[in-house]
Amino acid sequence: MLSILLLCCLALSGTEAVMGLQVHFIDVGQADSTLLIDSGKTMLIDAGNNADGRLVVRYLQNLGIEHIDILVGTHPHEDHIGGLDDVIENFSIGQIVMPAKTHNTQSFEDVLDAIAGSGRRITVPKVGDLFQIGESTLTLLAPVRTDYFNINDHSLVFKLVRSGKRILFAADAETVSEWHMIGNKADLASDILKVGHHGSDTSTNTTFIGQVSPTISIVHVGKANPYAHPSQSVLKRIPGTIYRTDLEGTIIVSISETGAISVDTHRQHPNPAWQEVLYIGDSSSKIYHRITCSALPGAALQVGLFSKEEALTCGYSPCTVCKP
Repeated sequence: MLSILLLCCLALSGTEAVMGLQVHFIDVGQADSTLLIDSGKTMLIDAGNNADGRLVVRYLQNLGIEHIDILVGTHPHEDHIGGLDDVIENFSIGQIVMPAKTHNTQSFEDVLDAIAGSGRRITVPKVGDLFQIGESTLTLLAPVRTDYFNINDHSLVFKLVRSGKRILFAADAETVSEWHMIGNKADLASDILKVGHHGSDTSTNTTFIGQVSPTISIVHVGKANPYAHPSQSVLKRIPGTIYRTDLEGTIIVSISETGAISVDTHRQHPNPAWQEVLYIGDSSSKIYHRITCSALPGAALQVGLFSKEEALTCGYSPCTVCKP
């Protein structure tokens, strides 16, 4: 009963009933997906891996969301844009924003195909461009240049201002991009930071974090990930309180009309809008696997499934290797 009541409250808070700004750092494991809701307007920044697409879609649907005003793919790595095609195919979209950077992967091609099928066009922003979500204003701070070798440095970095409070969404920007923002005299000071690149030591350099000086930081990171993210050296140089999706699950940060900041986590209050992916389906062979199976398909073919019953209903057969 409590879960049903909480789901109803989340559904109301996910649409016109929300007062102030809500930022949902959705738990998509070792990937990024962030939902902004303000005055009935919505912005989704990234949508996790391919296997997270259905999780993100269901999360938004459970909140009663039918339309996304601004959809952002911060850069073309699969752990950020993998689920975007699912989102595009399940919601009406106002504006699609991506950097001027391509990637030779099936996941990226799938996103381009979904965009073409939707009849939408990609907006390629430049530093200084403004985006409005309800009463929240977002300014693009990076990428400062368009000739980076490292795809992560092409990440779209936004700074949001709402009710006098500031949030910096650093995507996967690494040290080179950070120094260019500093050199460009970007106003980095923020109350809240979405830590860059899952807390990797390739990002969040000492000068950069000194200029941001957040009181609250969020790390999008997966449990027991193979990259040892987040780096302990990075965690040590971030001031204030740090929340991590691998420890806290989905994290919701709210900024009230008066500028008060509050944080709620899945660990504190289980979030019924979020459902865990328990199995991975292969969209080509129609076989489903345990998430730890040695015979998992490539990323572009992965489909997240929430139960055995759902897998069978969707026409998948069990893997003979992991015997799910």
